[in-house]
Amino acid sequence: MNKERLKEAIEEERRHTEPAQWTKVPDFIYEVGRLLLDHARSDFGVDADVMEERLGELQKVRWDKLQTGLGQLEDAVQDGAPIYPELANLSATECNTLRPFLVETLGRIARYIEHQQPGRHEFYGPPTDELADEGEAGEGGEPGEPPRDERAAPRALRRE
Repeated sequence: MNKERLKEAIEEERRHTEPAQWTKVPDFIYEVGRLLLDHARSDFGVDADVMEERLGELQKVRWDKLQTGLGQLEDAVQDGAPIYPELANLSATECNTLRPFLVETLGRIARYIEHQQPGRHEFYGPPTDELADEGEAGEGGEPGEPPRDERAAPRALRRE
């Protein structure tokens, strides 16, 4: 961790303006950076304050981008567009901060979409009742394929 690398990471993060484009950073960059600055500040010399400032700036830039992406997610739900959040290259801190929010929010979005458009099963797939109604028992999906009820049974239990 040095001030030049942090500056490069901030500039690269700012170049990627799309919320789905995240610069690769170490998983625990904020935690390790904070520990190093707290316990080994003298080892960094005069650069310690600059590094602390840049680490905070990197975190702010990434958090702003994350909030922009969440705003786009909200707009997509309002428009009824498919939702595919891209979360690659997030640090562990960012993932853990975002996790409770995403789990609850995506669940609510799924319920909202199902309420607005009954019968749409993109999030969970069709209910099990619909799978049973797709074809009569004993029909195979492909020519020469055993019937559905026999495909599920182990080979030793199949009727020959």
